[in-house]
Amino acid sequence: ASAAAGLFASSSGASPRNVSCMALNKQNTDILAVGYGQFDFNDQKDGGLVCCWSPKNVEYAERIFRFKTGVTSLDWSLMHPNLLAVGCADGLVFIFDVRKRSQEAVIDTIDSPKRHLSAVRQVQWVVRESGGVAESQKQEVLVSASADGKIRQWSIRKGLESSDLMKLKRQTMYIPGEPKKKSDALIARLDGGCSIAFNSHDSNIYLA
Repeated sequence: ASAAAGLFASSSGASPRNVSCMALNKQNTDILAVGYGQFDFNDQKDGGLVCCWSPKNVEYAERIFRFKTGVTSLDWSLMHPNLLAVGCADGLVFIFDVRKRSQEAVIDTIDSPKRHLSAVRQVQWVVRESGGVAESQKQEVLVSASADGKIRQWSIRKGLESSDLMKLKRQTMYIPGEPKKKSDALIARLDGGCSIAFNSHDSNIYLA
């Protein structure tokens, strides 16, 4: 990936960027998506990129998607392997159909009232059962963990409809030997989310 990043930067004239995340396609392991962006969230002048690479041609990316800020997370859909979810440093989430030649996302959270307000540290497609165990009753949702302290579930059936899975409340610290004092301001603050992991047998069980 580092070699490919260098080749792309030199061939396109773009300034070198950090490789921030990578994801292999779950159905076609010949496709590797690589996210690029600045690690300093206050320095996003170069924007971000996602390049889809094939080991059969490491000189040129098969697909290139450009963003206003750095890319912070990636994941391929399992049920729809042509869909790639992208999380960015500005809190936006995009879903691309890599079969299309268009640079436009098929769905995004730009106009969503529940969009994240800080960097999306992880996006993950999760297959969940909907009212039964039959294959036809399984659906795939996208889950995002953000530095704004919220873990959200996105349904793609009607655009990107969002619901909160968890709010990561900051824990209050007490000093031994001193009386406990409640601090509403501290309790109300949220702790940034960095990563999520779902139980492979029961998607209702997960770690953050």
